Amino acid sequence: MASHKHIEDVSPSLDDRVIHILDLLPDALLMVDQENTIFYANATAEAMAGATRGAFLGKNIWQCPNTPRVINAPLYNTFFQATQTHTPLQVEYVSPLTHTWRHVHIAPTAEGAMVHFHETTLYTMLQDALFQSEQLRQAIADGVPAGIAILTADGIVLEINKVPLENAQVQLEDVVGKPLADAPWWASSSAMQQRLHDAVAQAGKGEVVRFDARVYPKKVGERELEVTITPHLNANQEVTYLLYTGFDVTERKRAEAELRFLAETIPQFVWVARADGLSEYHNQRWYDYTNTTPEQGFSDRWVQFVHPEDRQRVLEAWYTSVQTGTPYEAEFRFRNGRTGEYRWFLARAMPFKDEQGNIVRWFGTFTDIHDKKQTETRLRLSEARYQRLLDSNIIGLALGDIYGHIYEANEAFARMIGYTQEEVRAGLIRWDTITPPEYRYLDEKALKELQELGVCHPFEKEYQRKDGSRVPVIVGAARLAEADGKIISFIVDISERKELEKRKDEFVSLASHELKTPLTALKMLLYQLRKKSKQEEYQDVTRILSRMEAQVTTLTQLINDLLDVSKIQMGRFDYADEPIDLDTVIQEVVETLQQTTTTQTLRLHGAVHQCIVADKRRLAQVFTNIISNAIKYSPQADSVDIWVSASQNTAVIRVQDYGVGIPEELQSTVFERFNRGSYGASEKVFPGLGMGLYIAKEIVKHYGGTITVESAEGRGTTFTVSLPGVDGRACGTVSVTAPPHEGE
Repeated sequence: MASHKHIEDVSPSLDDRVIHILDLLPDALLMVDQENTIFYANATAEAMAGATRGAFLGKNIWQCPNTPRVINAPLYNTFFQATQTHTPLQVEYVSPLTHTWRHVHIAPTAEGAMVHFHETTLYTMLQDALFQSEQLRQAIADGVPAGIAILTADGIVLEINKVPLENAQVQLEDVVGKPLADAPWWASSSAMQQRLHDAVAQAGKGEVVRFDARVYPKKVGERELEVTITPHLNANQEVTYLLYTGFDVTERKRAEAELRFLAETIPQFVWVARADGLSEYHNQRWYDYTNTTPEQGFSDRWVQFVHPEDRQRVLEAWYTSVQTGTPYEAEFRFRNGRTGEYRWFLARAMPFKDEQGNIVRWFGTFTDIHDKKQTETRLRLSEARYQRLLDSNIIGLALGDIYGHIYEANEAFARMIGYTQEEVRAGLIRWDTITPPEYRYLDEKALKELQELGVCHPFEKEYQRKDGSRVPVIVGAARLAEADGKIISFIVDISERKELEKRKDEFVSLASHELKTPLTALKMLLYQLRKKSKQEEYQDVTRILSRMEAQVTTLTQLINDLLDVSKIQMGRFDYADEPIDLDTVIQEVVETLQQTTTTQTLRLHGAVHQCIVADKRRLAQVFTNIISNAIKYSPQADSVDIWVSASQNTAVIRVQDYGVGIPEELQSTVFERFNRGSYGASEKVFPGLGMGLYIAKEIVKHYGGTITVESAEGRGTTFTVSLPGVDGRACGTVSVTAPPHEGE
């Protein structure tokens, strides 16, 4: 039985929306005051009585138009009893004129009574329960289709409406008298079936049970239901029956899911506020940023995250929009709830209005514009910084436009292209006039990017200097102002890099030749060895094997040099230091290399008679590389001199040849990787990869020493190695303590 408050809820205090829905009901509904005067009649009541609504209003219910169509004695008696005892009653009768069977429910209210007419053949208890229940009131008010059933206290179906039957394509007799949980749309899921069993058991104890369910009717497929089971209690508070309602909320859930998905996927914070401006929804990005949860509520808590300096301005703008109904927009700093950092955001909101123009909700977004703000700030400071950068001459800078003019350039750029800054300012040069024809297509591509994007990707080209020579550069540019097309260009001279690339190319060529030569020789020697072995000419076989061994040694040395260079670059070049006799190391190297030449005599002069703590193998590598170079680059000479001496705990070793010499302008680069001086392209004359002197210098530098070169073209070269840390004591008494290395 519905409470008194329930009756009041469907009284004249109902809003227009509910009354509009009541007008759509298929059942007739009359409301009367305490004087039995009709103050409301819905559209179905008009049709039932065959009269207009105006003919009803203000009339006594017993004197309404076409009374015989509506009123009879059983109805009168029941109405009188209900209003006198203030007890809801019901009656069934057949209209004397229309001969239709009617079920009438009279519910006393605070204002009078509500009379509900329903033409039916259903069980009388069902009509009573449907009209009394909160769920039926909600179904009427919201206009949402619902499955409604009367159950016994243990869940047996007594009556059920058509909605679930039609959706499941079953007949009434297939369901009535059986547990609702066995109905096809529930039985298709054991989990949902158990959930319904549990809910019925809970409602049977006198509790109202609500839960969401997913069922599978045949006709409409999977559906989402909001289920409520309400117990009906008698005077002794005993459950007499259960009222089941299942509202189909599938479309609503789907729409909500789509909207929520959209709100969760866009990068902005999304929020919804009521008409009065109080928030009622935020997306997950909002909660992640503010470090809050939906359970903490909405209200105006967002204001506490606004920067104190911006708070009053932001609130005033928001309250103005709420009061005037105008779109809202504001920029302010908003605090990250996790880090405490403030970032700039742009807030926007639009009012959503109903058909009458009343604001129903506000839909808004917060967009992070912090980076944009930072950019604007940087741009405001850019002029001063640009001038400082322009004057620094770290790289070439030029100010021009997309039409080819150059207005200003720093000294670095002017020097790069061979002009003076005064000539640049005088407008004597343009981008197109200093660009060789073959590179102009790159300028056109960059110009298109500047017009479309405001910047162009850096690209390589050449500029033609004033003297006609060319300089390789990397150019990048950015547009400063769209109105006049001004641009700032950044130019980097890459001459050194191009030179390095050239050396790398030369090295690849040399390495291919140097590695191929011994391999070709080995192949030929193997062929000769196979041929001689068949002819049993063993004396020739021994000679061929010796030559093969020499080629293998050459190949091994090339590979070892390459590995050593790689190790040096990676910092993995190892040293095994021990006390060694420097004279012995030099003597052994000289004797070994003497065996490799028959045209030159290696003459060793002097001695240090002292020891040094170092890696014997690495020092031998130094002297081997230097003396080998002396032999190679003096093919017409008959000797190479090695001078050894010591002074002030420093050993000095000089290697002097009488060969081709090194031009003065190339002497500063002889110790660079893969550098072969003026013979870089002459591998047939002087083979090698240009690694020996580089490795020697790195080893000497490791021990805190120096290596220098003196040379005159056509008169020979002298390399001098100075090694600190020699000791006059016998080698056996010197402790293994390495001399200080560079940087220590």
